[in-house]
Parts: sequence; structure tokens; C-alpha cells
Amino acid sequence: MRIFTSCCTIDVKIFSFKYINPQHLKYLISFILILCFSVSYSQSRKDSLALVYYQNARQSIQENKFDEGSNWLRKMFALKTVLPDEAAYYYGVTLVERQKYVKGKEALQKYLALTSDTGRFSNEARSLISRAEGFICRKCNNTGFEEVGDSCMYCGGAGKLLEDCNVCHKKGIEVCTSCLGRGIRVVDTGLGKSYHDCSKCDGKGIVECHACKGLKKKEVFCDNCGGIGIFKKKIPCNH
Repeated sequence: MRIFTSCCTIDVKIFSFKYINPQHLKYLISFILILCFSVSYSQSRKDSLALVYYQNARQSIQENKFDEGSNWLRKMFALKTVLPDEAAYYYGVTLVERQKYVKGKEALQKYLALTSDTGRFSNEARSLISRAEGFICRKCNNTGFEEVGDSCMYCGGAGKLLEDCNVCHKKGIEVCTSCLGRGIRVVDTGLGKSYHDCSKCDGKGIVECHACKGLKKKEVFCDNCGGIGIFKKKIPCNH
């Protein structure tokens, strides 16, 4: 059975009507309708509140009451309902006017993205972004700390370290995989077996370690710098 309401469509699967009390079914349908009405009413109330907050925010901004406008907008955002794209613009205005230039720039850029750069306040948004950028430090982005690179103290800037080879256990050699360390290869000719010195190890049964090339150590990426040779650190910005 499918129930249509103004806010949703609900499928109620009933396997056999003869085992269901008609009175209980009536209660079930009533409960579903009340539930849908409650959801619809709650959303409608949120939308109405959002509109009031939005209008109050615009009025405050027009009167240059940017702290007050910001408070109205934050209340509107807290409702988590559908908002007009211009809300991002107005929020950016309140941030820039309150000297919060980085976040203000981000809000204005979001507005331009939402409106594909063709919104009602696109020109004003671009102008405010340019204004904000004049107060944003290029080195630290107004965080007070800039990130600089210094040679890694562990690898000396090489990005790699030498460590003992874990394949040959610092011996530089390993068992020949062709003859399994016997030094001799046995070939079955069909008329018998013939024995030959292993060509891979020259009959020695051992070969140079393939991992470290006989050096007993192998190169690995430095964990401290991630193999780039530079360690990034933050220092106070002198802007």
C-alpha cells in the first residue's frame, strides 16, 4: 500500500490483510500522516525563521551594524536549511568590515562560485576581495606564522638514508636462487643426468645480494622529511 502526503510518499508493505486488525491499520495510517505533517511543519518553521534572520541581517548591514548583521547570519546558518546564494556575500561583507580578511575573502569567493561569477553582487564581491587581499600577508595568510623549508637534519637534505640491509643481514651476499646454493645444476637429458657448474654463481653457490648490490647497506627514504630532503617548520612572520 502506498500513502501520498504533501511532504513525502511512503510505501507500507503488508503481507496479508486478513491478519491485520482494521482498527490497528487505521491507527498506523493516522500516525504516518501526523509524522509527515510534523516534519513538514518543522521545515516550514525553519524556512520562516531563516527569512526573518536574513532580512534582519540585511537591514543591519545597510545600517553599517556589521557585528549585529553577522550575529543574524550565524543564527540563520545554524538552522541548516536552504539559503539564498546572497547569504554568502553578506557574510563576507560582515567579515571584511570587521577586519577578518581571510575568512571574508573565502566567503566572497564562495558566493562567486555559487553564482558562477554572474550574481547580483559579483562586482561588489570582486571589489571587496581585492580590498581584503591588500590586508592579507602573502607569507603567513594572516596566521602570524610563515612556513619555511630547512634541510632535513636526519638525511642532510638528501632525502634518503643508508640502513643495514635486511635481506642479506649485512653480509652482502645471498644464496643463489638458480642452484639453491649447491653450485651445480643438474640437467636431465633423458639418457641420464649431467652436472654443470651453475652459470649464475660460477659454481660458488652464492651471489651478490640483489637488494644492496653487495654494499651491505641499502638506501631508504627518510621518514622525517618524507624523502624530499626539506623539513618544513613554522616561524613567526615579520609582516
